[in-house]
Amino acid sequence: MPAQSTLWRYNPHTDQVEQFEKPKSRVHRAKWPIYSDRAGVNPHQIPEAEATMKNLGVETKFDERTGCAIFRDAKHRKAHCEAIGIYDRNGGYSDPMPQ
Repeated sequence: MPAQSTLWRYNPHTDQVEQFEKPKSRVHRAKWPIYSDRAGVNPHQIPEAEATMKNLGVETKFDERTGCAIFRDAKHRKAHCEAIGIYDRNGGYSDPMPQ
């Protein structure tokens, strides 16, 4: 019997059981900045929205063409979303939570 750490599989082309290497797991991380449609505004409302966010204590920039909110990192995303009352329904502890 092969050792537990050795991986084997059946190859139908050669009709043999062959040893193979398990592929390395991939680490997926968010690529910041993130653009959010949900937290965005209409492009003609950008100056007003930026002033409002500054008054709420969270300086957020918006994309000039689409009006999407631009989040610098996860902490900024959480602060912005909680300030305007939106949250991530499938989020964890570090994601925006309902108030």
